[in-house]
Amino acid sequence: MSLPKIGVIGAGIMGSNHFRVALRNAEVKLAAISDSNTERLNALDLPDGVVLVNDPLELVGQVDGVVIATPTESHYPLAKMFLEKSIPVLVEKPIAESNEQAEELISIAHQNNTVFMVGHIERFNSAVMALPQFLQDPFHFEFRRISPFSGRVRESIVTDLMIHDLELLCSLNPYEINSIQAIAQNTRTEWNDFATVLIRFVNGSTAMLTASRIGQQKIRTIEISQSESVIVADLLRQDIVISRVDHVEYSTEGGVRFKQHGVMEIPFIDRYGEPLILEQQEFVRAIAEKRKPSVAPETARQAVSLAHQIEDLLRQESQARV
Repeated sequence: MSLPKIGVIGAGIMGSNHFRVALRNAEVKLAAISDSNTERLNALDLPDGVVLVNDPLELVGQVDGVVIATPTESHYPLAKMFLEKSIPVLVEKPIAESNEQAEELISIAHQNNTVFMVGHIERFNSAVMALPQFLQDPFHFEFRRISPFSGRVRESIVTDLMIHDLELLCSLNPYEINSIQAIAQNTRTEWNDFATVLIRFVNGSTAMLTASRIGQQKIRTIEISQSESVIVADLLRQDIVISRVDHVEYSTEGGVRFKQHGVMEIPFIDRYGEPLILEQQEFVRAIAEKRKPSVAPETARQAVSLAHQIEDLLRQESQARV
């Protein structure tokens, strides 16, 4: 049985990551790369047999699926073009620029029974994959995604970085949202560089998300509070720590005192490998097995919708300060 042939659209940073992974991935064959920049294409160091084209339409008939790693504004037209031709699509986050575009893409994929997946890579982080088995009625989620400044910034921190955690939140706590509060600052660019969001759900649970690209170190953590424990997942180390504390009251001559007993558990986490490889493998397996991918595009759509609600709140807050 021949390997699924994949075409990558976009030869920038994320596209280059997909080339690297596809060339190491024993389950896929990198067949073609498309980019409108001929100079960029010609500068690629790739093995013989990989076709280079400027027009992504030339991939039709040459590949079994496409990876779209282009700027956000092109996600919708490119994904729509291939899904309408019943060609499976893995599109990098965010799924599209708007909720309406995302809904249309999901509808086309459903109508044509075509694999459609969104590259929210954190879903393939070993710690994230292990998290659900430890959840028992969580009542609060806290996400921290901090990065040092990068001059490549061309959008708000919410749609650039926080959207990863918004999608994770939608998958881990799939309840309807009751209210949202948000604050942000832009200190280095014209876009928001720092944002904190507080979300309340109809079941009473809450979530706080903080994203920054003006930090001094890279942090990627999820802290989940439950009645009997607190779970901390470090996405950089790909590990989980579970803390449980008992407060035992006892009496002395000086009166009532409290004695604290704490238990810290570090469960064994299977390390499945590089998240991008796992993401690509899930895509090609879904194609080969003619099934929906394990990471459904619906939560990616919810994340985009939520990101836009947050951006609207931040604009209103900014205008109120003027």
